[in-house]
Amino acid sequence: MTFTADAGDAQFGPWNPGIQSQIPAHLRHYCTIFRPENVFTSLADAEEMRDLTGLEFTELVTFQPRRLALHEVLIRVTADLSVPDGSRIEDLGINFRQMTGVLLNRCIEPRMSEIDAIYDAAKRRLSEIVTHELAGLDAAAADSTSALPTAKREFLSFFKRARAPTVVADSDVRDPDELIATWGAKAHSLPDGAEQTAYRALSTVVSALLIRHGSVWGSRQLIASLVTDMACNHFGSDEIGRMIEPWMIHAAEIEGYSLLPRQE
Repeated sequence: MTFTADAGDAQFGPWNPGIQSQIPAHLRHYCTIFRPENVFTSLADAEEMRDLTGLEFTELVTFQPRRLALHEVLIRVTADLSVPDGSRIEDLGINFRQMTGVLLNRCIEPRMSEIDAIYDAAKRRLSEIVTHELAGLDAAAADSTSALPTAKREFLSFFKRARAPTVVADSDVRDPDELIATWGAKAHSLPDGAEQTAYRALSTVVSALLIRHGSVWGSRQLIASLVTDMACNHFGSDEIGRMIEPWMIHAAEIEGYSLLPRQE
């Protein structure tokens, strides 16, 4: 446990005492968000992306569709189903896990191919939006860096080896601050969906790069990949949730689980 006394932090109080719990680096690979069965992002890539952007690990890892589906099932069991609590203290947890396991086996596992397909479609949609929006922002280097490899790990390794203030936006493209403001306004004005999620992720990533480096570091391809992955954790999860909801209701009826009344 460490105590943070940075004057830039939020005001301290009983609910924010400035105490942080940090996992030692040599134990990070045991964390749920770094397990290969849960995410596409390796620990090494997440560490390099954090070094590049300054963002938290939780914002940088890309969850797999199966893990997003599990998250959606947990939400719906908690919010929509009546879980018997029994006479013992432990009964509620036991019953919750049992019901969740039944629904996963009945609804999710047999139809993972459909879940993977809707996830892939969501990611393609987000990628189209992000690529279009980044057309107004060229964060590539000058001609001397135009032939760099395109793999994310190689890009990140390049930035880690040689940090020179030569990778900046072209003078003939829109100002990054203007784009960030526009994306933020769109994210606040649009209803939930691919566009809103993409604009929020664009604003987050590009703002982080500006704060970290004073300019927008990285190629457009790298930035697009970071933004799309971040947005897909949210929009992909929403799309999966909408797909599995009727499956879960049907399975709950078959299993005799009681649905909670809808709250207005």
